[in-house]
This record gives sequence, structure tokens and C-alpha cells, in this order.
Amino acid sequence: MRDYQFMVADPVLEGAGWWFVARGLEARRYGPFATEQDARSRREALFARWDSRARCRGGWAWKATHEQWRVTVPEGVPVRGEPLRSAPCAVHGALPGEAM
Repeated sequence: MRDYQFMVADPVLEGAGWWFVARGLEARRYGPFATEQDARSRREALFARWDSRARCRGGWAWKATHEQWRVTVPEGVPVRGEPLRSAPCAVHGALPGEAM
């Protein structure tokens, strides 16, 4: 399994609408949204879609922090996030994303 990281910022008001940015290997802006709540709802819907796609490919998505999202998928599945370690933890023996 392989972990990929994305930094997904909270929504910000820019001009006439609310936007948020997801950064992996490249940045992608989402918006504009009419309200901050609408932007936050769409941000959570994005996470749900990522998790669904990852599960269809034999993996999962999880939140390391509110803004740090991870996608864990089998080796060879293309993901446009920043790659993280794929070997078991030397201390705990767990793979990334597994409960310890």
C-alpha cells in the first residue's frame, strides 16, 4: 500500500465567493461558493468522493488532521498527491493509515 498526502485549506472569501484549495503534486481551486457553509459542505463532499474512489481501488482516504488528507491505495494506482512512505513503520510495524 502507498500513502499520498494532500493539504486541503479551509474556505476563504475571495472577491464575490468562497473558495478552497487542495494541494497534492499540484494545486486545484474549488469554487466559487455562495456561502462559507456551502464551501465547507463541498469540501467534505470532496473528501467523501476521494474515499469512495480509493475504496473502489482497494484503498481508503483518511484525515491525518483537519487540513492534511491522506489517500492510501495499492502500489501502482495513480494518485496526484505527494507520495509518503510505503514501508511498514520500523517502530510499530503498521502500514500507513492502519490503526496502531
